[in-house]
Amino acid sequence: MMHGVALVIGANFMRDLALNCINVLVLSILLTLAMEKFAGRVGLVDIPTRRKNHHGKIPLVGSAFFVAFALTVLLLEQPPSGLASFLLGLALLVLLGLADDLLDLRAFAKLMAQTACAAMMVLPADIVVRNVGVIIGEEPSMLPAWAGPLT
Repeated sequence: MMHGVALVIGANFMRDLALNCINVLVLSILLTLAMEKFAGRVGLVDIPTRRKNHHGKIPLVGSAFFVAFALTVLLLEQPPSGLASFLLGLALLVLLGLADDLLDLRAFAKLMAQTACAAMMVLPADIVVRNVGVIIGEEPSMLPAWAGPLT
């Protein structure tokens, strides 16, 4: 009897997960198309430079994916723990990307800011890789001291 209940819960979880993934996909496509038109009108475009080797003006629409993901995650019945810090770090990464597109930030400054954003996304909720699986031998390789920095 318990085994049957677990299968029903598992099936509902997978159905909900699939629906959320489809929601993100559809919303991302729609927002990208809308932002592509909006970006061109307001001048939010990437212009080729010595560092950016492409032809023509490219609309900056990367934030559409963030908005689609954030809206979908915020609509979950039971948001995961650490969601606020994860979304804040992700939002800061999006803003950093936009700032880099507009201001051409230096690589080291971007790396430091990206590292801080990534830490903000995973460390408050203690989402770290502690076990990298079996690499040598039969026991999993554990990362007690390196778990945070490697994540």
